[in-house]
Order: sequence, then C-alpha cells, then structure tokens
Amino acid sequence: MFILLMYLEEINLIKTKKNDIKLRPEDQLILCCARTKVDDETKDKIVSLVSQNLDWDYLISMASRHRLRPLLYVNLNAICAESVPNSILGDLKEFYQNNVHKNLMFTGELVNILQLLGDKSVKPVPYKGPLLALNAYGNLSLREFVDLDILIPRNDAIKTKDTLLKNGYGTHIDIKESHDELYVKTQREYQFYNKKTKMSLEIQWRFTTSHFSTSGDLEYLFDFNSLPRKQINNINYRELQVEDLIIILCIHNASHRWQRLAWLTDVAELIKSNEKIKWSELLTKASAYGIERVILINLLLIQDIFGLEFPLDKLNDKTVKKLSENIFASFFAENENKSFLSQTWLRFKIRENWIMGLKDCLKVALLPTPNEWKEISISPNYYSFYYLFRVLKLGKRF
Repeated sequence: MFILLMYLEEINLIKTKKNDIKLRPEDQLILCCARTKVDDETKDKIVSLVSQNLDWDYLISMASRHRLRPLLYVNLNAICAESVPNSILGDLKEFYQNNVHKNLMFTGELVNILQLLGDKSVKPVPYKGPLLALNAYGNLSLREFVDLDILIPRNDAIKTKDTLLKNGYGTHIDIKESHDELYVKTQREYQFYNKKTKMSLEIQWRFTTSHFSTSGDLEYLFDFNSLPRKQINNINYRELQVEDLIIILCIHNASHRWQRLAWLTDVAELIKSNEKIKWSELLTKASAYGIERVILINLLLIQDIFGLEFPLDKLNDKTVKKLSENIFASFFAENENKSFLSQTWLRFKIRENWIMGLKDCLKVALLPTPNEWKEISISPNYYSFYYLFRVLKLGKRF
C-alpha cells in the first residue's frame, strides 16, 4: 500500500516541468532580489517587473514567508525606489531597520554564550545566525533569522543544559533530569530562551533531525578539537570548513523540505563568497554518508535560480532534475503546508535508495518530536512502549 501511494503521488507531482511553471511577476521579482549582488540583466528585469501592476500585499507576504524582506528592500531601494509605492518601501525600510537592531542583539547574545560555554570547557561551534550573515552575505543586516544555532559535542549536551539553566536561560521543552540521557541519545537539540531578552537559542549535538538516516554517524563529519579558531566582529569561535558547512546547510534544507527560499540563498551566498571549494572532496564525503542526492538537489536549485555553474556531471541525473523541478514549483504554491502524503513522498524520494527513504518515513511515524517529550512521563526503561503510543496518536490525527 505504501509503495502504491508513493507511485500515485509521483505521477501527480513529478509531472511538473520547470518550463511549465507560470510564476507571477511578484514571484519573479522575489527570485531576482534574493541575492546580494545583482547583475545588469537582473537589474533590467527588476525594473521591468516593478513597472507592472503588482499585487504589493502578495509580494510582501511571500517575501515574509521566505524570509527575504531585507534583500527585497535593499535591492528595490537601490535599483528602482522611485517606482515602488512609498508605503511599501517605508514598511520594508522599517522592517529592515528593526532586523538590523535584532541581529545586533543576537550578535551580542552569541558573544556572551560562547564565553559562558567556553568557561565550562565546552567547544561551541556557531554556524548560522549572525556568523552566516557576516561570512556569506558580508553584511549582518541582509540575513533574517530568529534564533541562534550552536553545535556542541554530544558528550557536553547535559553539561551545557545545566550551565545555561543556571545562567538566566529557560527551556522551551522541559525535559526531566531522569530523561536527559535518553533525550540526548534520540534527539538532536535543546531549545532555550534568554529570560530577559526572550531571544531563542538551539544547542545541537546532531545537525540532522532524528528522522534523517545516513550511512554513517554525521556527528563525526568533523572533529571539534581540530577546528581552527577565528575572530570576526569581536566574536571568537571555531570555524567549520566551508565544504562541511555546505553539507550541513543542504541537509537542513532537505530536513525541512525546502520551505524557505532564504535557506537556498544562504548556500548560494556562501558558495559565491568562497572561490576554492573542493567539490570532489565534498561529494565524496556526501556519498560516504548516503546524502549525495540531497546535496545535488540543493546545487541544481541554486544553479537554476541564481545562475551559478557547478563542475558536476551528476547534476544531469534525471531523478535529481525531476525532484528539483517539483521543489521549485512548491516555493510559490498557494498553500505553504503540503499534504502529509506529498511530504512523505518527498522525504522518501530525496534519499539515495528506497531503504533509506523507508527508514526516514518509519522514523517520522515512530519517533517522538522534541515537543512531544512534554507528554512522556514513563520511565526511560519502558521507552520502547512509546512507539505504540506514537502510532495511535498519528492514527487519530490522520
């Protein structure tokens, strides 16, 4: 039955071809502005699109959905401000300024957290948030983010939790002390917030969601002890190799089914800011972990949307092309929340083989989400009984 449903869903969804997708002018404008550097041809297209009778409310709504309002404002203001309604440009400017203020506050928060954890001999590795804005975009103001993401060794997870709880942080998910070891073993992150500023923080010891299967333990993608130290804007931190960061960001996009265009912009800007990326090394590592198709889908989307060229013959793979076309079509779909069947189909098809795809789908069905840990009151010794509860809960939902 599962295979039949997947086949029917494939007939329904895979038939989409990129050339058949009819984008609204507002959607095209967002795609043109979703970058830090705009060439002359794209500038002319932006001017032409803005001269049309645009639905500005729809444009702002879609840019907000994809977290691209800062780039939309900067590019419209620089290229054709006189053609944009004053109220629209004013609202975008206000959001841009508020985003700058928020990002500066997050940067200060990051400095404090790195110092706090470093004093406890934890090896924190920030990899998104303000650092990605500075390293990839070259400007703290151009990236929109809502939390800080910090990787730590799994062995330091419980110590990190205790340290933060004793230093002014609360947790969004209250995990019982007796469940901590099991939680760390089966989940990927603790979610905190600063009790004074309310800023959110995700401490992660695994950069994939719990349902994402790999051929090896991605926890060992890199060695925390060997990461070089860097400083940027008074932030002292350990730096990931750009190839590893690209892999991590691509996995993040796939885990969340490419719901935000800004996440692709992140990867595109990171690639543009690093000329000497070792592509053969990157794909060799991706293949070893069984995530090569995930990487290729991201790169093909970036190639089609942003015009970057990659020296990779595997981008011509038929399955990769079909999947990227379907994902591209979903960016501006009317309903952001896809059906359960279409989400399951995509989760299944982006994997290297049907075994890994099936394992991912089974994990989605059986493993608790972080929020569902609030409902787990049984002893860790009887945790296996939760699988039955999870199946019954999903049955009631769907």
